[in-house]
Amino acid sequence: MARPSRARITAAEWNDAHKIQKDYKDLTPDRVEAAARSLVEDCRNSGYMVGPRVDVRGYLNDYAARNPVDRADHKTFAFWSYESAPDASSDPVENHFLAKACAKTRGYQVLSETSTGEKLDSYRLFDPEVIEYLDIEYNIPESETEEGRDRAWSDLSKSFVEASRDEVHVFVPDVHQESILGKDELPALVSRPDIGPENIHFVTDLPEHAHLPREVDAFLAHDQVRAQVTMDHYSKDGPSADVLADAGLPPDTRPPHALAHKLSTIDLSPDLMDERDRVVSLLNSRDSYAELQQSGRDVAATRGSVPAVGVGTEAPAKGSSGTSPGAEDLLSRARAGAPKPAHSAGTGVPAAKENHVGFDASQALPHAGPPKRDGGGTQGKQPPRIPHAGGPNRGQGRGD
Repeated sequence: MARPSRARITAAEWNDAHKIQKDYKDLTPDRVEAAARSLVEDCRNSGYMVGPRVDVRGYLNDYAARNPVDRADHKTFAFWSYESAPDASSDPVENHFLAKACAKTRGYQVLSETSTGEKLDSYRLFDPEVIEYLDIEYNIPESETEEGRDRAWSDLSKSFVEASRDEVHVFVPDVHQESILGKDELPALVSRPDIGPENIHFVTDLPEHAHLPREVDAFLAHDQVRAQVTMDHYSKDGPSADVLADAGLPPDTRPPHALAHKLSTIDLSPDLMDERDRVVSLLNSRDSYAELQQSGRDVAATRGSVPAVGVGTEAPAKGSSGTSPGAEDLLSRARAGAPKPAHSAGTGVPAAKENHVGFDASQALPHAGPPKRDGGGTQGKQPPRIPHAGGPNRGQGRGD
């Protein structure tokens, strides 16, 4: 079962993304001071004061609420989370920057490049140096700045989703359950009658997952599936107890059966129904991914004749379903399969915080940009895939 093909990210786009990231992260002391001073002056000029000091939290909250994203004519909105790389030998780039690079050549609209997003991003509030500077020089508690930042990016992310039309593009490898992209943005886009799973397109490739049978991994790579299934559902140890409970499944549900149940509930176009039935039957045929791998050809050979079976048709073997990857980040990005902390431009949170609210920031932006799954690099040659190596670390920036 071959994985779906997608328009490749070009070598020029990868290179441009790295340049954008390098420039953004070159945060000199002068740039830290300038970003902090700009925020303080905007607060004062707008009348946001609490006694002798500025009210950063109130200003940020109101600014985002009063300046929602407007629909950009003829532009496709791009979402993102985590980070990506064209191949295993390349340095990863945060998907926020990859989305910005592709926006130049493909006409996408990225949240941090909307008028409000650009303004919020200029304050660099996902960079700890700026938050610390505001505390030391202006007596603004770090917690107040972070709360205002997170709320502002979250509100802006929601308006970005509402302003989306027709189809959207996403930059992200695996979608994390607790990223802004996985928790808020994709579910909202899937539920939109004018968008739905069929109009959500992933620009980056899905990493390969060594513990999954090839048939299952290939099915997960379909855009409609990626838009509705997070990595928590197909991790080696299975979904967390909370995810199982939300799905109405007992805590000892075996990982393959939990994934089968999830896949049986998502919305798909008719052309994917038969493939879904085969994959669900395969997953329900064994109690662990290791058994599925060992059974190999014998199991795969029967998949076409076995009807799809729900998880409840047989008593699941006892055993812990394991825990899902950490869910701290609101905005996270991931590198080809193995996400790691990063700062996203404009929408993300510092590495220590994780995913995104606005942009991919654990506490930060609720927006989630695009995924990484693609192989970029050179055109024509398919770069080697990077196997998924576990849950994502936290990212930074509004994106996730």
